[in-house]
Amino acid sequence: MILAQRLPDECTSCSKVKKDGAEESCSGMSSVCKCCKSIFEERTLSICKGFAEPVGKKYSAKDTHQECLVVFSSAMEQRDELCDVRYEYEVAMTDTTPKRFGDICDGSPPPGKVCLKIEPTFLRVATPGERIVSVTDGDIETHNFAQIGDYVAVNNTSDLEQYIVSAAVVATKYDLDHPFGVPPDHPEHEFLTRSGFQAFNPAGQGRMCLKVTAQELPPGGKFLGSWGSEMIVKVDDYLVCSVSKTDGITEVYRVERLLFEETYEIEPDWDEEP
Repeated sequence: MILAQRLPDECTSCSKVKKDGAEESCSGMSSVCKCCKSIFEERTLSICKGFAEPVGKKYSAKDTHQECLVVFSSAMEQRDELCDVRYEYEVAMTDTTPKRFGDICDGSPPPGKVCLKIEPTFLRVATPGERIVSVTDGDIETHNFAQIGDYVAVNNTSDLEQYIVSAAVVATKYDLDHPFGVPPDHPEHEFLTRSGFQAFNPAGQGRMCLKVTAQELPPGGKFLGSWGSEMIVKVDDYLVCSVSKTDGITEVYRVERLLFEETYEIEPDWDEEP
């Protein structure tokens, strides 16, 4: 029995291109998949153009995903340059980072607390081009396409949410010198092992964590992740970011409330650099 394909919410209109009674198979769904792919390509192009214009760069459909990330980084660097002087935003920056992470750039202390990831993560080398959809608490959280050198990560939580991480992030956040196998008593031991995952402990790097209130909630309950796709966020979830003295905030992502409690612990008296 072949299961019906479930389309992302953004591609609901693509169901119209499939002929009535068409077989629910790869060939039968080909036109639907092409339609959905074109929608995401157009959305990505629009997002990249949005970041390119303010920094005086041009971006077209011929440019690569990597060039889009370069444009995004340039836009963030330009924004950070404004932080040399005190500036109070009257309106929160939207569609980039949530309010209290995006607006604090005047040297004042971060609003969150330092947290540490305490659970191991399962990692395998990603296949370039594969699409990973992150699902938490039954909601599609975000999605991403793997680039060369990326990893697929699976959190050791009840949801076993998957996501893509770059080799650079893996090298700084995980103890790569001491991998170990998936515990035999893990409920998904067979699947994870067969798929090539290994377990890695976190490297002990502190991260800033902020519990989301209605004040921090971005318009529409979504924000744009550094990987170029929207990510949902809800009240009582946590926003987690990596911070360094040289680069400031390097990424922001959402961790669902219950999953945060499963995998992180807050260090209220941490005095060292995250």
